[in-house]
Amino acid sequence: ALAGQDHPVIVVGAGPAGLSAALHLAEAGVKVLVLEAGGQIGGKVKGWTRDLDGSELDVEHGVHGWWDDYTEFTALLQRSGLGEVLGEADGAGGFRGPTGELDTGTWKGARAFVKRFDAKARELGYDQPRKALRAGVKWLRAQTPAKARSALAGQSVAEWNASGAPLSVWRAFDEVFAWSMYFVAPQDLDASEFALGAQVYDCGTRSSRQVRWLRGNPQRLIWEPLAERLRGLGGEILLGQRVSEVVIERGRAAGVRVGRALPGLQLMEVDQGWTTHEREGAAPIFVHRDGDRIRAFSGRCTHAGCPLTKSEAGFDCACHGGRFDEDGHPVEGPPDKDLQELFVDEGADGYHVEGEPPPELLRASAVILAVEAPALGPLVGSLIPGASELRGTRHAAARFWLDQDFPDSVATAALLEGMTHSSNAFLVHRMQDKAASWAAITGGSVIELQAFKALPAEREALLDALEAELFVAYPELAGAKVLDRALSDGVEFTHFFPGWHQHAPKTRSPVPGLLLAGDYVLTERNCGFMERAVHTGRLAAVAATEAMSS
Repeated sequence: ALAGQDHPVIVVGAGPAGLSAALHLAEAGVKVLVLEAGGQIGGKVKGWTRDLDGSELDVEHGVHGWWDDYTEFTALLQRSGLGEVLGEADGAGGFRGPTGELDTGTWKGARAFVKRFDAKARELGYDQPRKALRAGVKWLRAQTPAKARSALAGQSVAEWNASGAPLSVWRAFDEVFAWSMYFVAPQDLDASEFALGAQVYDCGTRSSRQVRWLRGNPQRLIWEPLAERLRGLGGEILLGQRVSEVVIERGRAAGVRVGRALPGLQLMEVDQGWTTHEREGAAPIFVHRDGDRIRAFSGRCTHAGCPLTKSEAGFDCACHGGRFDEDGHPVEGPPDKDLQELFVDEGADGYHVEGEPPPELLRASAVILAVEAPALGPLVGSLIPGASELRGTRHAAARFWLDQDFPDSVATAALLEGMTHSSNAFLVHRMQDKAASWAAITGGSVIELQAFKALPAEREALLDALEAELFVAYPELAGAKVLDRALSDGVEFTHFFPGWHQHAPKTRSPVPGLLLAGDYVLTERNCGFMERAVHTGRLAAVAATEAMSS
């Protein structure tokens, strides 16, 4: 419907980076169009709901916290009147695993942790741990992104440690922090990214290491209000708009093509019941015959475009838990739109099932790509050298609703050690208002495990494995019953592999009018994750306004 119209700026992607860029442009009076491939805004920070006995339960890609260093994201929330969505600052946390819990938020736990750190440092060859720690912290604080990347030259964390990395808490417990913060093992993680992360999250003052947890579902508390504000400023957001190409004319970005023509099917016969027909590089097509009536559905989930599988009751999305009935209507999880029904034509040579329609051309004076790292390379091809090298890493967040609460002495957040799959644990009912209300009424609790290691491919097997680890990590739950459970599983989180920055783009691409934003975009400021996404979104907005005037 928008084909042929001109837009000053098109932003591709409605996660923290894309919405940051769009809001900065709209605040400056620039009319902006945001295109999001999925059925929700929020990117890796989105949430949705499910029902349990009439109670609406929140589900997310994973709980998120804001450190004091997240100044631009916090400012974005405050400008939009959302400063109260974050809870009180909390420095409590600890380590937990099969050997028990160490809560660093208590005086006793902090002393035990210091002893443990000293012992670990001596195991690593540091005879004077405190002196070595002071020197290590001094070195880390002196680093800039450029200095760290030059000094460590694409080494992995494991290689850096083997060559004598300066001592820090992260150095001493590199396995724990690599998995917890970056979702990969030390041998698969870039040393400079790890060092810069240690500077932000470990080497500041105690107050700077305080974290403020979001008080509930990010969709309700952040993304929907930000979208409403953007629309009030004249911006527009369109969901389910998968950009397939950046259009280049006369050497500069001139717009995008939305959608990708997908192949249909030619069938000689259609069997009774359901049949699944795979397509190379595209979601499958599901065909159903009931007597003489034939129907076909696109197997692309209307939430985020993931390929579906046929189940006994309908169609399932393994990524985010979406489910559709056999008429294509969403019945569970985040999807809120029906599956696309495809036209079936019977002819002399059999049955032709149409594919999805061809793309539209949307013109713009500047284009900001704020997509996830794995999506950048296929979208830009050779326009941005190195983009095809960027990739994601698999992550899972399992949330459990239990009929039993935890003792007050159990830490709200924990880094998990010695677990086969899990790396982080959060007592959500102590962080989020709706979860707290549910727990107060039922006497139960809500806990989330985040897992990145050796994950089973099948959804129920993964949930079963994480549920088993929940009771290993928390023996206090002996006898507790799991009332409900939900899983988010995907590969969108950026993999900061050794030397990733040699392939990573800057905000301004080699193509005039084409800008980049995201947590994989290089900046002079040391920041990461959500904060880097929001920061680069602002930088891209500034560059887009300059591109419009050139």
